[in-house]
Amino acid sequence: YFFRGYALQSLWRGAGFWPAALITTALFAGLHLVKPHENATDIGMIFALGLIICISVRITRSLWWAVGWHAAFDFGQLFIIGTRNGGSVPQGRLFDVTFPGPAWITGGELGTEASYFMIPAVLGTLIYVIWFLRPRSRASQSA
Repeated sequence: YFFRGYALQSLWRGAGFWPAALITTALFAGLHLVKPHENATDIGMIFALGLIICISVRITRSLWWAVGWHAAFDFGQLFIIGTRNGGSVPQGRLFDVTFPGPAWITGGELGTEASYFMIPAVLGTLIYVIWFLRPRSRASQSA
């Protein structure tokens, strides 16, 4: 709640949406640098997803979608698929998935979040947020 709630909202009122989104997202991504094996691909994905979450807050004027999406993303990646995160494998996962291959494809020790295959997923999430979360006019809602 801190980054997209209090920090984003406070900075948004004082500096405008885009400066607030960039600052809070940079801080959010920066906190991930404490994970072992961190690399530019993972930080780039985290930064991109952080901006998308900020955009969702701007469009919906609510934290609910952002919190739900982030929780579902982390839960699905860690406890359903069971991929690594920062070199550690989560306990209590549904599947024990390992992906053989180079780190740019598999994400390596960081898991799927650091894979180049996240790029289409990130773009798909951006399209979803912009297209499906935007407010509809009353005329299109009644049709």
